[in-house]
Amino acid sequence: LKGRLPGQEITPEQLRRRDWWTGPRLFVLVDDFEMLAGQENPLLKLIPYIPHGTDIGLHLAVVRGTGIERK
Repeated sequence: LKGRLPGQEITPEQLRRRDWWTGPRLFVLVDDFEMLAGQENPLLKLIPYIPHGTDIGLHLAVVRGTGIERK
């Protein structure tokens, strides 16, 4: 992901086209996010890239329980 971040040499037109990097778009799906509490969270390494997700082809979906107990 670091290599996909746009540098100062990237023009506004390239930003719109998203053509300065190659490779697949990445989808990260996290279910039961609350289960990561108290552990070393593996998602912390993605934090610097989240604001640039659209530009670098990163898509992140995080889901956690609602706290409603089902019987």
